[in-house]
Amino acid sequence: MRDSGMINNLSEMWALRTNGNILRANDLFIKEVVKIGYPLNAGIVEKYQFLKGKTDINFLLLDISFKRSALHAKRALDEALELQKLLAEDKHYEKDGFFYLQMGLFYMGVSLYSKAFDQFIQVRKDNSTMKDYLYGRFNLILTMEALGYQYDEYLMEFESDFSSYNGQTDYESLMQQFLALKIRFHFFIEKNFSKIEELVSRYKIEGQGYYFLSFIAKLPCFNVDKIKKYIEAQKVSVSEKHWLNAYRLRTFSELLVVDDLKDDVKLESVVERVYLWTWRWLMAPDTNLFYKIGEVIKHLNLRAHEQEVTHEHYQMLENSLLWISLFQGAGSIWCNEILKKINYAKVRPCDFFSYEKKIIEIYQAQKEKRNIIADDMILELTNIITPEFVLPELLTANNMLSSGLKSLINTNITIDKGVVIDFSLMKTSFLKNKKIFKYIENEHLVKLFNVFENKMVSSKQEILLSCFGLKEFNYDIHSNKLANLLSRSNKELQDLGKFQIRQDVIRLIGDFKIEVLGACKHTSQCYPFWEAMEFEKDIQKEASLRPKLDKLADKWFSRKELEQILNFSKSNTTRKINQWCEEKILLKKGLGKKTKYYFVENIKDMFV
Repeated sequence: MRDSGMINNLSEMWALRTNGNILRANDLFIKEVVKIGYPLNAGIVEKYQFLKGKTDINFLLLDISFKRSALHAKRALDEALELQKLLAEDKHYEKDGFFYLQMGLFYMGVSLYSKAFDQFIQVRKDNSTMKDYLYGRFNLILTMEALGYQYDEYLMEFESDFSSYNGQTDYESLMQQFLALKIRFHFFIEKNFSKIEELVSRYKIEGQGYYFLSFIAKLPCFNVDKIKKYIEAQKVSVSEKHWLNAYRLRTFSELLVVDDLKDDVKLESVVERVYLWTWRWLMAPDTNLFYKIGEVIKHLNLRAHEQEVTHEHYQMLENSLLWISLFQGAGSIWCNEILKKINYAKVRPCDFFSYEKKIIEIYQAQKEKRNIIADDMILELTNIITPEFVLPELLTANNMLSSGLKSLINTNITIDKGVVIDFSLMKTSFLKNKKIFKYIENEHLVKLFNVFENKMVSSKQEILLSCFGLKEFNYDIHSNKLANLLSRSNKELQDLGKFQIRQDVIRLIGDFKIEVLGACKHTSQCYPFWEAMEFEKDIQKEASLRPKLDKLADKWFSRKELEQILNFSKSNTTRKINQWCEEKILLKKGLGKKTKYYFVENIKDMFV
């Protein structure tokens, strides 16, 4: 990389940027922007035209790289690709190893590892400085890790070649990245905590390595006292954690803000949040935390196809969803709907997470009374010989998780007359004279009767939250949903009793008992957030269905006609109709089955 006469600090700014001192690099950058009148808020074409023939084009690359550091990785890649196109048309500019290195990092910023791999290969082929060559070679190994390739020998060769540069100021950032990779290698591949502790004792771990150590230390299924003591002794302040973006800091603090649900956060960081928070919820059930987990999973579901993740991250997400599904009693269909969207390298899984998945499957089999299968699965469990992995001990200790799991699999009926709800199977049974005369597998009924286990009066808001995860009651949108649930319940109760609604109060009338089986704090908090995901999926279909909706223009139509065109469920169609009526998009006439609707607005204008 060269300095021009126009910008004297370009090499220094890049050195600061590369070594992680982003704030200082940005300060110098802004001073140069002011000095040369650089159009900071202009588009790439205008910036390129301004710099062309005046200074090094790497100044524009630096500008784009700051966006990557500020969690605008997708925007950074888009601008870099636009710049690449301009350079391809400019015969006077020859791309070098440094350019390919930066392009690879832009692709890595959005987890497009296959494309990043191609760029780092190019760094080794093209004219590169030794520094660019080493950085390119190391990042090539990082992409191999993400893509699931065997990188053991490459890592050993790089460590040998890099040893002569270790300790030099220009390579401080590379050294920390290398230590982070070694820690992950010892953890995921070798399962060797002694080597991790050896690295911790020899070096001051910063950056990504420190984050990963902190992440492991906060997982209850690992007993890593030496690592915990190291983290506490470091006492790294927030200001020193320039490498640890605000998103990851909020993950550790269990904070969820609006910016966290935007598309700029790497999918792997989202998965790490889901996994860590799920384990915290397993050990200490908390309604507010579970709500946050649900919101993050809904956000992840919308973005699941955008980026590649490592096999280990796929396993973390899979296990998180399976744990939640186990306590929700809703089966794994919704989990598979999310997981099948994830792009990951299907090689070299982590034994820790494979063992954890097998444990979940055993509990699922026991919950469903498939005891012979569960016993066979227990015999097939592969022993992971490392004392730091304490999941087996965790499941037998006296804690909220083990207590909840026992509640799931121990289900015995004790009442003579009434309603028995089984959270483990999401089944409601109706008894007379100690005999079950009817049972219904319906999650909403289970949630409804659970509210009335020890009381006879509740509110509409409590029912909506417990049964559907809806935090606010809207009369127009939710009245039908609530009425349908209570009507179904009264039909199943027969002469045992009935529900009555008086304004915002719901009463359960009848001389019978409600017994709850397979229940614990986990099951009572597991509202079905996947229903909201399905509703969002239906809403996304609207724009593509606009041509079909044109058939309803300038005519009165029924709810059933709209339902068939939208291919929505009855409840979601009703919800959409209520919304459009409230927004004055639809006119309504008639009552009951004779109700008709009419689009007031031009249908095409509704989707602008």
